[in-house]
Amino acid sequence: MTRFAIGLIGLGFAIVGATFIPAGLPRTRTLSCQRLEPQMINCQETGKLAGWTMRTNTLTRLKTIQLASKTVATVDSDFTVYQVQLLGRQGTIALNHSSPEAAADLAAKLEQFVATPTASSFRVQSGLRSWLHVLVGGLAVTGGLTVAIAALKSALRKRKVS
Repeated sequence: MTRFAIGLIGLGFAIVGATFIPAGLPRTRTLSCQRLEPQMINCQETGKLAGWTMRTNTLTRLKTIQLASKTVATVDSDFTVYQVQLLGRQGTIALNHSSPEAAADLAAKLEQFVATPTASSFRVQSGLRSWLHVLVGGLAVTGGLTVAIAALKSALRKRKVS
């Protein structure tokens, strides 16, 4: 196998490894609701990746909180996602959960906030990170770049000698 081919294989490993890293970065999702008047509540959902805001969804005048479930089909299998849906005059926010208990618990907390006119705000945050993705991706990038650089140096040395 030529040095060029070895260098390309190393670059391939680095590129594949780089695709793993974003999947492991810390992701947070925040729901915050503010009571502006006793019966007027506005909510905002914010999604962040590694501290950077990636998505914001706003709901004005919260009207209904409901539970729902939907089946998501993937190549390997199907699974059920449980949602807490906040419906307002303008906008909808759907918060996904993997268990019906977690969804019901959040819905109960939101209902309690709505039913308590003296409560001025409600905030809940969830986070997810996978250090395994960062580790595997980082190792693949480091190993791939090391192989690619070594192959390039070897090829350059060979040209100087010739």
